[in-house]
Amino acid sequence: MPSRLESDILETIVYYDLFSYPLTILEIWDKLQNQSASYGEVYRALHESMWLKERMGCQNGVWFLKASLRDERSSLSDERAR
Repeated sequence: MPSRLESDILETIVYYDLFSYPLTILEIWDKLQNQSASYGEVYRALHESMWLKERMGCQNGVWFLKASLRDERSSLSDERAR
């Protein structure tokens, strides 16, 4: 069962994935709704939560849904880096 923070992180990533826009950790932390988590808590959740790791990926410092790896969206991190 995911924690409230894990659920909120995934919800944030899902919303921005609709616009094909992967987020950095700082952007995830900044855009979290209804959450008073510190940056460190968000960082730890992204790097330590197996629940999130099963659903999200990271490339070039930006986070996106793993489902996006199956299509052209995996190149979004490269595009965003440029």
